[in-house]
Amino acid sequence: MNASDDPRVPLAEKRTSLAFERNRWAAERTLMAWIRTSIAMVTFGFAVDRFVAYFSRQGNDTNLGAGHHWYGFTLVIVGVVLLVLAVAEHFLILRRMSRDRGIKSSGFSLPLFAACLILVLGIATIFLIVASGDLQEGAGNSSGLADVFGFGTE
Repeated sequence: MNASDDPRVPLAEKRTSLAFERNRWAAERTLMAWIRTSIAMVTFGFAVDRFVAYFSRQGNDTNLGAGHHWYGFTLVIVGVVLLVLAVAEHFLILRRMSRDRGIKSSGFSLPLFAACLILVLGIATIFLIVASGDLQEGAGNSSGLADVFGFGTE
């Protein structure tokens, strides 16, 4: 009796295939966790930047200056960089798993697609913060809660 006649061979191949799928889904869950972390950092960084801009425009004696804008800007940058690294790691893991199994992967992953979209939004947020000009000291005076989010009339 050789290995091809063994009735356990199809069962072992099925188990290996299921293990591959479990590993792929684990990689997808890991990427989704990094996406959530990145979104939180970008959102918090943008919120810090906008609220610092709002309070500095109000002229309140809150000791808020350009340093706090840089704190928010840095959080956005770190969030985007983490997402880039997570996407690269995910891509490498999928490629290595496909190579080890000897199969051609489709290369499409919904969390990977979502991460790329969020990456574009994160980069747009960086440009929004830079374009607002609030990274320099003395952002000027204006009023209104709409200024927090950059919708002021000035």
